[in-house]
Amino acid sequence: MSSMFNFFKLLFILFPLSLFSQDSIFFKHKITEGVTPKSIVHSGDGLFAAQNMMYKHTVTFYDRNYRNISTVHDDVDLSKYDTSKISMMNWGAPVEGTFSDKGKYYWITNYQMNGGNYNKPGCDLCSGKNYDKSYVYKINTWTYKVEKAVEVGSVPKFIAANDLLKIVVVSNWTSGDVTLIDSYTNKVLKQVSVGKFPRGIAVSPTKKKIYVSLMGERRIAVIDVLTYQVTYIENVGTALRHLCLDEAKGLLYVSIQDEKKVAKINLVDNSVTYVEVGKAPRSMTLTADGKFLYVVNYGENTFSKIKTDSLKVTNKIKTAANPIGIAVDEKKGEIWVACYVGEIDIFQDASIAKGRAYQKYVSDVLAEQKKMIKIEKKKKIKEENQNIGGELWYAVAGVFKDKNNAIRLRDELISKGYSAEIVNGKNGMNQVIYGKGTMDQVMNLMEQIRKKGGEVWMKRR
Repeated sequence: MSSMFNFFKLLFILFPLSLFSQDSIFFKHKITEGVTPKSIVHSGDGLFAAQNMMYKHTVTFYDRNYRNISTVHDDVDLSKYDTSKISMMNWGAPVEGTFSDKGKYYWITNYQMNGGNYNKPGCDLCSGKNYDKSYVYKINTWTYKVEKAVEVGSVPKFIAANDLLKIVVVSNWTSGDVTLIDSYTNKVLKQVSVGKFPRGIAVSPTKKKIYVSLMGERRIAVIDVLTYQVTYIENVGTALRHLCLDEAKGLLYVSIQDEKKVAKINLVDNSVTYVEVGKAPRSMTLTADGKFLYVVNYGENTFSKIKTDSLKVTNKIKTAANPIGIAVDEKKGEIWVACYVGEIDIFQDASIAKGRAYQKYVSDVLAEQKKMIKIEKKKKIKEENQNIGGELWYAVAGVFKDKNNAIRLRDELISKGYSAEIVNGKNGMNQVIYGKGTMDQVMNLMEQIRKKGGEVWMKRR
C-alpha cells in the first residue's frame, strides 16, 4: 500500500511539469520575512544567501526548501580580527557575497563600516582614496560565525572567489581599485587600481585573468593574476554592471544599465554583440552549460531569459518591485530573484528542470525525506532513553505571559546560534529555553551561556 502511495506521490510531483513547454517559467514561492535583499547567491549545492544591506544589516541563509537556516548580523568587534583596531563594536552593510572552499566559507562585502572612528564613508557618487576603508567578512557555513574580517578599499561592491587560484577578488567602488585576497591565509595579496567605479567581476582560472567592469567608464579592465598588470577591453557601453564568464567558450557577458542591453564579448578578438533586455539591467546568472543567461531589469520589475547562442530573449517575467539580484538552482530548476523592496521571488523554469535531471532531483528529495525521518526517530529515542529513570531540566532564558514576546526572544537566540524553543509551563506561561537535558548537561550549557554574557537559570520540568 505504501509503495503504491509513493508511486502516485511521485507522479503528482512530475505531472505538473509536463503541462508546460520547455520555455515555460512560472512563479512558485516567495520569501518576505526579515529580508531587504540587495543580492542573492547560490552555492551550487543547495545553500542560498541573501545580503540585506542597510535596512536589516544581515545575511540570511536558506536551504532548497526555502527555510531560513541561519541569520548572520554585520556587527563585529574588529579588534578580534585586526590588531590595529581598538576593541569596540562596528557594523557594516552587506552588499554581495561569494562561496569559497567548495561552499565551506562565504565571503561578503560591506558597503561601509559604522561606529568607532569611521566618520568619512564613501558613497555611490564619491570617487577617490580619501574615504574610509571597509571590510569583507569570511563566514564559516558550518557554524554561521564570522571567522575573519579583511580590510579592503572604500565601498567594496562585488566579490568573487576562485578555488583553483585560491583567491578572493573585491571591487572597491569609491577608491577605484580591486583587492586580491589569499583565500587560505586571508592576507591581502595586492591592491590594483583599475579606473572609475569598478563593479562586476569574473575570474578565469585557466587564463589567470580577472575581468572587472567599470561603471564610470566604457571599458572592462583585465588584470593578469601573475603580474597584476592591467589592460582593457575598450568601448563596450555606458554604465557596465555585472559580468558572467563562459570559460569553456571564451565568452564574457556584461549587463549595460544605461543602454537596456546585455553584451556578449568574444574574448579571442574582443568583438561585441548586443541584445536589448529591459530597463536598467543589473545582476545576471549563467547556467553551467552556458546555454541560458538570466538578467534582472531593475527599472521595469522583470527578469529576462536569454538563449546565448542566438542572443535572443526567450522570456520576460514579472517580479516584485526592484529586482536587483538573481541566482539559478539547476538541480531543482529554479530561479531566485532578490527584490530590494523586501522579497525573494522564486520561479520554476521547466526548460532546465526536465528529464533525468529532474527525476534525479525528485528521487533525491524522497531520499532526503527518508533520511530526515530516520534522524528524527533516532533523536527521539535518544531523548527518551536519556530521561528514563531521571529528570528533565531546562536552561531558561525568559518566561512570558504574552507569546509574541516569547517568540521575539526565541528568534533572537536562534539568530545567535542557540537551539532555542518555547515550552508551556504548568501555569500557562511561555518559557523560552536555550536547551534541555539532564541536570549535568544543563549545568554545562548554562556555564557556556554565562561565559558569553547571557542570562540563564535552571528549572526542572
